[in-house]
Amino acid sequence: METLQSLLSEENLKARNARIKKAFMPYTAPTCVDGAEEQTAVILLNLAFLNAKCEDYLDPETAKQYLKHEDNICRSLNEISWFHTHNLKYPDCRVKDQKVLSLLPSQYANLVSNYTSTIEFGWAHDSKEYKHCLWLLSSFVWQGEVTSLLNLIRDNDPIWMPLLATLGLTKKKASLFKKTLEEALSQAFFPDSVHPISKKLRFPWKGEELTITPVVNHGFQMALERYVRSPECRFYTTTLLLPNPSAIGSLAGALGGNMRLLSYPLSVRPHSKRTLSSSREKTHRFFDHFAMVNKKTSSLLGRLSGESRLATPKKQIQVRRYQIRALRRQLGVWLMPLVELRDHIEESGESFDTEDALVRAFVFNDLSELETLASGLNQQLQLTLQESKFGWRYAYHQKLMPLMKRQLRWILRRLIQAQDDTKAAHNEQYIYLSRMRVFDASMMGSPYLAGAPSLTAIWGFMHAYQLRFRELLEPNQECLFESFAIFFRSESRHYTAKLTELSKPLHKRNVSPIKRTTLRSEHVADLEFDMVIKVKSEARVSDYIKALKAALPINFAGGGLFPPELDISLNWLSSYPDRTSLFQRVSRLPSSGRWLIPAKERPQTLPELDACLSADHTQLPLHCGYAFLEHPKARLNSLTKHHCYADNVIGLGKRLNPVEVRWGKQDNFFRLAFWTLTENDAAILIESVEED
Repeated sequence: METLQSLLSEENLKARNARIKKAFMPYTAPTCVDGAEEQTAVILLNLAFLNAKCEDYLDPETAKQYLKHEDNICRSLNEISWFHTHNLKYPDCRVKDQKVLSLLPSQYANLVSNYTSTIEFGWAHDSKEYKHCLWLLSSFVWQGEVTSLLNLIRDNDPIWMPLLATLGLTKKKASLFKKTLEEALSQAFFPDSVHPISKKLRFPWKGEELTITPVVNHGFQMALERYVRSPECRFYTTTLLLPNPSAIGSLAGALGGNMRLLSYPLSVRPHSKRTLSSSREKTHRFFDHFAMVNKKTSSLLGRLSGESRLATPKKQIQVRRYQIRALRRQLGVWLMPLVELRDHIEESGESFDTEDALVRAFVFNDLSELETLASGLNQQLQLTLQESKFGWRYAYHQKLMPLMKRQLRWILRRLIQAQDDTKAAHNEQYIYLSRMRVFDASMMGSPYLAGAPSLTAIWGFMHAYQLRFRELLEPNQECLFESFAIFFRSESRHYTAKLTELSKPLHKRNVSPIKRTTLRSEHVADLEFDMVIKVKSEARVSDYIKALKAALPINFAGGGLFPPELDISLNWLSSYPDRTSLFQRVSRLPSSGRWLIPAKERPQTLPELDACLSADHTQLPLHCGYAFLEHPKARLNSLTKHHCYADNVIGLGKRLNPVEVRWGKQDNFFRLAFWTLTENDAAILIESVEED
């Protein structure tokens, strides 16, 4: 931990000022000030002058000037009423005269609400008052605890109060500050009405509907900004640039509006140069060679061969299990074009001829004989590695050859067994949407994340679909869309700034044009996806295909949704009466796409989340719901009878390669891939479906 004493040793005035200012900014980990209490008080008061009036942050005279002027005292006292724990003005500064003060952690255990045991307040109000909150809110470490002048004045600390008195904080002023702080921060506070600009989301809850306004947790946002600057951080991040940052809040103002977000995109893009036809044209072979000759896979082979070992045998065993699964996945991708060719020949009946005996045997032999081809496929794999600039060192490696052969044999065995796994009948119905296209879908499911749509947005699309479909049914017919599984085929990301509506006259007292008050920066993407919806209904879904097509919503995650381009050969909406027929469809999806499925891990802190994402690169953080900050109540401007403010909850998802679905068991897919909504007294979440 950095200490203030070490910062004060800097002799260059400009460099010292810069280091001191950064040390007390909300995005910097708190600095230890033990032994430098007087200098700390001077620095914090001088920060209220910013750079315009203060040339040296260690000058006690300028600090005294701040407390000497009654206008500064009054403005500081007024801004205390705008201290918050959750920022209603983020990211839209047009929200005015509202704050949320939640002094107890959320009832629901989640990553956001359990980030720390210390409450650190933020500020959001009029941008011209920004500097008058800094000296009270800036945190530091003193006697082993994170604190601030706000807490020390409220506690009437016997060490700090005399120091502040020497700088001009009289007993009368100190008493006024203490009283104002106790009145403003001693109990929770929520607005009586929902601001028109604030988000209002509607969810089913306890047999009725509930309106939720998600708010940004200032403490978690600050903890994230600090963690990404620490040396132990391994997160991938991106930046969101906000206009008018000092009007949004103290943290955004300190950062100049450059807010850090976790960046974990879906990373699904069809590779035109890695298709079966292009692979055959280039190499005269029928395999996806890139899967085994890229730098990442070569690094994996190096670790499996023993080039780099971990410290303890136990860790080595744990990591090796993951490494073998990763190798198996890459081998499956390498083999997939040949598997897809066999499927195509079986379904279309087209003629096919090749001089490659191995390929001919794989395509035309009986499925039960595939396992006998393991040796030939392993030999082909070694030739592929031998010709690679990254993988030539691992071709015919004495430790890797038997391992690769075992994994190839396992894959072939699973391809054979997969036929037998599709025999169980289930009284279920499914809707399958194929190649849906969406433009400008929001990839910011949460204020802390960028990269994937919010699970609540995907569920909201499914729920809207259900409501529109019900309107086309007979009044006595019931139909429930229970859960969904989603497969992303492609993703094209871009960063944009969207205009807000025209809302403010250019001149207040004259007839004048109306202007836009701000911009809204956002990470968006164009997506192509397939979606499986599990349906509970006494009626046969297959009888209502036209109604299902007519009821398709036009929006998805904030973007415009369209079916595939008109193509007679493509049936973009299908229904399936059981798991077996559906699994035949989903198991043959292209290997370039990814299923987004629930992950088993439930991290509770930022280091735990970091460890999970670093250990398994197929995982990614997702926005999975809302944890209530209060019990729902009636509130003005709510969409429904009950309303509540809520924290955004971060969970974990996993990108599942279709190759793993193909060789996995049928029941595994239906147990692992589906999401549904769960609700209780403390939260509304999108979670994994619990199988009976």
